[in-house]
Amino acid sequence: HFLEQAVRQNFCSVVRLQKLAERDYVTGLLNRRAFNARAAGIWRQALRDGRSLGIAMVDVDHFKLYNDHYGHVAGDVALQSVAQVIASHARRPLDACARYGGEEFVVLWYGVDTEQALALAQRICQGVQALGLPHSMSPTADCVSISVGLVCTQVLDTAQWAAALHAADQALYQSKQQGRNRVCVAELPPAASG
Repeated sequence: HFLEQAVRQNFCSVVRLQKLAERDYVTGLLNRRAFNARAAGIWRQALRDGRSLGIAMVDVDHFKLYNDHYGHVAGDVALQSVAQVIASHARRPLDACARYGGEEFVVLWYGVDTEQALALAQRICQGVQALGLPHSMSPTADCVSISVGLVCTQVLDTAQWAAALHAADQALYQSKQQGRNRVCVAELPPAASG
């Protein structure tokens, strides 16, 4: 009896530690390392199934100004709120989202085309704005907003992942260059999809 109880407690402790190791401590989303591992599996599944994936890189607009003005505790609360909005739009079993670093997030949607991924990304933008978190220091909006870079691709090989992530990141940069608080869609370069 005692041995069985010890084995159960050990198993529960291992599961708890694994969850802690995979999660970002501020937002509760996957951390970057755990996301990369999960995304690799989702990518292989899409390759087997002949499905497309949508990848969104998300950045909180002028977050340094937010932190400087409202403080780091308020900054953490803002990140948690943004993370909840993002997670609410990536709930299917083969979707994934994570805090990628700082104020940057990444979302992976399984089996979506560009139009569907764009609609999801726009809903996330609207959801973040609907939070109404005041951001008086932002030159973009009077409340917290986000910029999104999006790419949607048919998965053709495993090496394509890096190019797709880079394309989403470039689209995020374009979104910032065009004034922030928007979604920009990138095309995956033909060399990466063939």
